[in-house]
Amino acid sequence: MKCLFCFCVVLAPLAPLARADDVKPASGDISFVRDVAPVLTQRCLGCHGADKPKAGLSMNTFDALLKGIGNDPVIVPGKPDESPLVDSIQPDAEPRMPYKEDALTKDEIALITRWVEQGAKFDGPATSAQLLAIVPRAKNANVAPAVYPAPIAVTALAFSPDGSQIASGGYHEVLLWDAASGKLVKRLQGLPERTHAIRYSPNGWWIATASGTPAQSGVVRLWDAATGEPLRDLVEIEDTVFALAFSPDSKLLAAGGADRIIRVWDMATGRLAKTIEDHADWVLDLDFSPDGRYLVSASRDKTSKLFDLAKGESVATFPEHTEPVYAVAFAKDGKTVASAGGDKVIKIWDPHNDAKKVRDIGGHGMAIFRLLFTPDGSQLLSCSADKTAREFNPANGQQTRALQGHNDWVYAVTVSRDGKLIATGSWDGEVRLWNAADGAPVKTFLAMPTAENSANVAVTGAPVAPATVATAQAPVAK
Repeated sequence: MKCLFCFCVVLAPLAPLARADDVKPASGDISFVRDVAPVLTQRCLGCHGADKPKAGLSMNTFDALLKGIGNDPVIVPGKPDESPLVDSIQPDAEPRMPYKEDALTKDEIALITRWVEQGAKFDGPATSAQLLAIVPRAKNANVAPAVYPAPIAVTALAFSPDGSQIASGGYHEVLLWDAASGKLVKRLQGLPERTHAIRYSPNGWWIATASGTPAQSGVVRLWDAATGEPLRDLVEIEDTVFALAFSPDSKLLAAGGADRIIRVWDMATGRLAKTIEDHADWVLDLDFSPDGRYLVSASRDKTSKLFDLAKGESVATFPEHTEPVYAVAFAKDGKTVASAGGDKVIKIWDPHNDAKKVRDIGGHGMAIFRLLFTPDGSQLLSCSADKTAREFNPANGQQTRALQGHNDWVYAVTVSRDGKLIATGSWDGEVRLWNAADGAPVKTFLAMPTAENSANVAVTGAPVAPATVATAQAPVAK
């Protein structure tokens, strides 16, 4: 399964955590903090973190690791042959861990085995501390490669306000492309592994990005839209940030992610204005109402919710999805909301009438990842694992057209502000531009830096201010 909202998927090598050596040989004293914990955080914590750990085994802390599954330990200090953890990482184990991912290397297996044999000792500050907090991070953890050896999934797209450029999520960076030629023009670097959302503010002043390295770190970063220079990290969490939305007047920015928290910042001051904790699982998408009074969300808990921003609380819940809700969008007239996800159906509902369903819209044969209305509100765009993007008439639910041509799952769709161009991005790294008037293809390119297209391309780096508590940050208004 390729769902980018699942921890267990690894699209590319994870950002490295600090190690004394690349992999310490299985001899001498093995350090849990220096040698073992980096392997666990990079290869195991995605499925065995604190949030619904697979098989009931949490590795979020050393205490949780030693506790094992229920009353059954997975580590017997001094006895690797009697330790289920050691047995499960062997190449011939059934099932072998990490499950359905590349096996640990021989050195990594030998290292963990030797650590258990030496008594599974802990050498960190506290056994109750989160592993991510005790593992030193490598200085080059968020470095983007000069060129990509292969394409990566395009998980986020956004047109610049004037439509001349299109931003795509890269590997530890955001890439800016000339929309007319498909030429790479700028690289915004220093981000966690994957960028899931890119938003230009309606006033054209800022670019906001939501990124994350699964089970390690997530960042909401603000950039100067005119120069591409980083301005500030608004928040950093210990997991991925998936969702972003600017209010129509550019005064507010909302974000949500794997910590289930929706944060809303006042862009005039850069300070955190609201913190909303109402979902039981990851927040995967957000959108403001046209009047800016409400915020609607999509969550892995299979619900979409409407929040009154003045009150900072939920005022309606739409519960009719049977699978995680990946996408949500407010209609341009503010009278309805569209939501969709793993159950393959777009649901239109009334946010002001007890979240009553208005209609179902079918057409996609697999999970739906993104939804948005065209600028004039006449069409609803969607993209899906069925390798298509589609347009629907939201008034009657009829399909207007299917944008076909991708050879893999389509994760991103966006439209230019003038409504003339649609862009889609897929798992295989392909970006396609379409004429919105008739659905005709305009241009196709691979969104990956190469030796040819990266020469003399401008690069911006890490933010000028580190991530701090939002309420202590300096204003970011222009």
